[in-house]
Amino acid sequence: MTTPTSPLVARIICIGSVFDPEDAIGLRVHHWLQQQRLAPGVELIDGGIGGLSLLTHLEGCPRVLFIDAVKGFASPGEWVMLSGAEVEALANPCDGHAAGLPYLLRAARLIDVLPPHVDLLGLEAPSAAESIVRAGAHALSLFALETSPSRYPGDSATPVPEPQ
Repeated sequence: MTTPTSPLVARIICIGSVFDPEDAIGLRVHHWLQQQRLAPGVELIDGGIGGLSLLTHLEGCPRVLFIDAVKGFASPGEWVMLSGAEVEALANPCDGHAAGLPYLLRAARLIDVLPPHVDLLGLEAPSAAESIVRAGAHALSLFALETSPSRYPGDSATPVPEPQ
């Protein structure tokens, strides 16, 4: 959460469903990121399955990083970075509200709330705890955020909930 003395610089929005272990990847990264120190002005959001309600988190924000599960972009457990334009290009107008992040970004553009800089850090399912931590650490590095030495991959002191 940002403080009153820290103007909003960016939001990290982790999305996914707790009801589907392969779709809960973003929420597992959120859990790990909650234990880290975020840079001033960076806000961490649990987007869950918020859909179009996430539009309110885009408005007035200069930079947004979404973290979510992806399929068909990498090997299981690996992450990829996609620009907002690349994600938006995946939108299918026939998919309606079930189209996910591509549809959200297209809607944001149409109502003029799309931030100037949007990216997706996508993790290919299934992803083990080590992949979750690596992706979270990469998200931190994008914003020049700090992690304590005890929070690096392989550290047993950093619990990452496994899918149910």
